[in-house]
Amino acid sequence: MLLNWVNKKLKKKWLCIFILAAISTSFSFGRSSAVSNAARPRVTGIVVPHHAVALDLIEETFRCSANQDIKRIILLSPDHFRRSKTPFATTLEDFDTRNGSVISDKDAVNEILKNKDTSTSTLFSREHGVQILLPYIAKYFPKAKVLPIALRIESKKDQLVSLIDTLEPLITSETLIVQSTDFSHYLSHQQARYHDQQTMNTLALGRPESIFELKQPEHLDSKAAQFIHMELQRRKGAVGPIVLQNRNCQQYSPVLERETTSYITQVYHRPSEQEFIWNAGEDSETWIFAGDFFFGRYLRSFLHDQVKLEKLKDSILKKTQGRPMVVNLEGVLLPRVENPNSQRLLHMEQRPIIDFLKSINVKIVSLANNHAFDAGQSGLDYTANILRANGITPLLEGEVHDQGTFRITALSDLCNHRSPLGSRITPQIIENITDSNIRFPAFAFIHWGKEFDATPQTSQNRISSWLEATPISMIIGSHPHVSSENIQSWTGKDGLIIWSLGNFIFDQPMGNGALVEVRFFKNETYSTRRMNLGNLVYN
Repeated sequence: MLLNWVNKKLKKKWLCIFILAAISTSFSFGRSSAVSNAARPRVTGIVVPHHAVALDLIEETFRCSANQDIKRIILLSPDHFRRSKTPFATTLEDFDTRNGSVISDKDAVNEILKNKDTSTSTLFSREHGVQILLPYIAKYFPKAKVLPIALRIESKKDQLVSLIDTLEPLITSETLIVQSTDFSHYLSHQQARYHDQQTMNTLALGRPESIFELKQPEHLDSKAAQFIHMELQRRKGAVGPIVLQNRNCQQYSPVLERETTSYITQVYHRPSEQEFIWNAGEDSETWIFAGDFFFGRYLRSFLHDQVKLEKLKDSILKKTQGRPMVVNLEGVLLPRVENPNSQRLLHMEQRPIIDFLKSINVKIVSLANNHAFDAGQSGLDYTANILRANGITPLLEGEVHDQGTFRITALSDLCNHRSPLGSRITPQIIENITDSNIRFPAFAFIHWGKEFDATPQTSQNRISSWLEATPISMIIGSHPHVSSENIQSWTGKDGLIIWSLGNFIFDQPMGNGALVEVRFFKNETYSTRRMNLGNLVYN
C-alpha cells in the first residue's frame, strides 16, 4: 500500500509526493489553531515533515507562521539520495509550484557558495525534502525568496559549524528558517514511540550539542538540519524548540505497518513578555506543573483585595492560557484561620483558596510536603476532602493517581509530623510505586532538597537513582523556593528531571519559580519545556 511504497523510497516516490503536495494546497487536512495572529509571538523557525501522508501536519505548522512579513526563507533539507558532491548543496534556479513561483534568493545563495563545503546542484528537482514544501512556501509567503540547502547525511560537525557561521549574518527580522525533517525511520510503531520520546527529551534540554547523541535514522533523518537550526536559533535568542505535534505514519493507516516513519513538528519564536502556549490540535492535551503554593500569612490581605487578586489571576492565565494545572499545596485548608500571622503554621482560609484554585484551573494538588500536618491528621484529611468536594484531586504521599493521559505520584523527603522528619524516602517506598503497576507516562512530584538552593543535594541524587528502576519517566521537584534554571537529562535519554520548580505563589520576596509545560500526544508520547515564572506576587 501507499505507506510501504513511500517508506521504502521506491524510485518513483518523488512523483507521488509532488502530486499529493499539489493536491494539499487546495485542501486543509488538519485542525486549525484557534490562536489569533495578534496574540502570537513572531515565529522565527518551524520544523515540518516531508512525507505525503503527513500533509495535515505540514499545513498546520505553516499556518503557525502565516501572516508575517517574511522576505527570506532558509530551507534546510536532507540530501536523501546523496546526490551532492559536497557536504552542502544549493541552487540559483527558481521553482514553479501549483501556487505560483518560488524565487531563489540569489544574493544569499552566492554568499553561502563562498563556504568551501557548498556547491550548486541539480538535485533539488527531485529532492522531496524540498519539493513537497515549496507549494506551502508559495501559498503562505508569496513575497519571500528561498535559500534552499541540502545537507549530506555524513556531513561533519566542524562543517556544520562553518555553515552556521556563514548563515548567521543572513538571518534578519524578516527571515524564517524552515527545517524539513522526518524522525524515527524503519521501526515498528512501538519502537518508534520509544525513539520519539528520546528525541523529544533531547529537544527539551535545549542544547544543540545534544542532537549528536541521537542516532540516524532511528531518531531522525537529519541530525545536521536539527543541529544547524537549533544553533542558529540559539544564537539569535529565540525561544524553542517547542514541539507542536508527534505522530507516526501508523496513525494514518488502517493496517499494521512493519516499518514506520515519525513526525515531530516544532516552532521557534522571538522572546515575548508573556510565555505562549501553542494550540497543537484536539489530539493533544497540555498540562502545566507549578511549584509551591501558599496563599496565607502575609498574603492574607492580598487574597481579599479583589483588584490585586484579579490582576494576579490574569497574569497566571496569560502564562497558562487556562490549561489544567498541578501544584504543590504547602499547608492546610481550614474553614477559619485563628492565627493568620503565625510564622510556623501554614493555614489558609478554604473558601477564597478553593475559588482561586478553580479560577486558574488547578486540577491536581500535591499534599506531600513538610506542612501537610500543620493542623494534624484531621487537618490533612479535611483539606483532602474539601478539595475532592470541589473537583480538585488531592495527591497524598505515596499515592498514584491515573489522570488518563499520564500517571503521577507524590513523595516527600521532609515531614513535620511523623518520625523521621527528614530523609523519609526509602527504597521500600520506591518499591511500593513499582508494585502499583503504573504505566507510561508516569511522573513523580517530589518535595525535597534544601531551601533557597536549587542545586541537587546528595539525598536527591540518591532518591533519583532509586527511581531509575521504576516506571517513572520524569521527576518534578519542589520545596527549595527557588527554581532550577533548566530541565536535565535523567537515566540517559529516557527520562527528564527538574530539581525544583520553586515558588508558584508564596509570601517570600526572595523566592522565584518556573512552570513546566507538558504536552501529551495520542501517540502515547509527550513533550516538555520549562517556562520562566519569576516572583508573581512581589515583582
